[in-house]
Amino acid sequence: MKWQAGLLPFNCEYLIVEGSLSHRDGWCTIDGENSIEDLENYSSRAALVIALGSCAAYGGLPRAVPNPSHAVSVGELMAAGEINAQALVNLPGCPPVPEVMTGTIIHYLTYGTLPELDELARPLPFYGRTVHHRCPRKASYKAGKFAESFDDEGARNGWCLLHLGCKGPVTRNACSALGWNQGTSMPMHSGHGCLGCSEPDFWDRWEPRGGVYATLAASKKQMGRPDRKRTTRATDCPGKLSR
Repeated sequence: MKWQAGLLPFNCEYLIVEGSLSHRDGWCTIDGENSIEDLENYSSRAALVIALGSCAAYGGLPRAVPNPSHAVSVGELMAAGEINAQALVNLPGCPPVPEVMTGTIIHYLTYGTLPELDELARPLPFYGRTVHHRCPRKASYKAGKFAESFDDEGARNGWCLLHLGCKGPVTRNACSALGWNQGTSMPMHSGHGCLGCSEPDFWDRWEPRGGVYATLAASKKQMGRPDRKRTTRATDCPGKLSR
C-alpha cells in the first residue's frame, strides 16, 4: 500500500521508531520530509510509541559530543511538546535485543498494557537486572580473577573483563540472559566486555570523555546502581484501540 508521506491512512496499535531524530533541516528526512514532522503525524495515530534502539531512546551515537546533527530522542521531543505525548516505551541497545522487542509487543497485544517500566521507560522484565547479573564470567569476578589485556592468559581462560572496561555491572539489559542469534553468543562469550550501550550517553558517559574502554574504577562517579529492579512507573499505557 502506498500513502502520502507524513500521513498514515489508518490508526494502529503501536508505532516503532528506529533511529534518532534531528532538528537540522536535511539531516534526517523521509521522502524529503523532516523526520520530526513525520513522527508528529505518525504518532498521533498510534496508541503506543516504541523507541527501538539507543538512538531512538536516547539519541545514541549521533548525539555524541559535539552532536553535529542535533540528534534528539523520541522521549525528549514528547517532553518538549514538539510531538504528541503518547504512551512511550524505550527499548535501548545498540543494537537492541530482538526478543526484547517481540516480547514487549506480544505482552502489549495480549494484555493491552505494558510490562512494569523503570524510570527510563524500559520494561523491567528485560531491563530489571544488570548484564553482570548473569554474565558467564561472573564466577571469575567473584574469585578475583581478571584479564588485564585482551590477549593474556586470563582472557584466554575466560576471566572477568572488568579491568578491560566492561560496563556490565552498571548496564541494564537482557544480553546475558537471552544472548544473540537465538541465544548463540554475546560479547562476553566472544572475549569482549559490555560497552553499556543500553544506558544513556554510553559513548560519552565514561571518564576520560568518550573512553568506552575506561574502567569503572576510573569512573567511580558512574557506579552505585544496585542490582535490583526499579519500580518507578513511566507513562501509563492506554488500553488497546478497537479494531
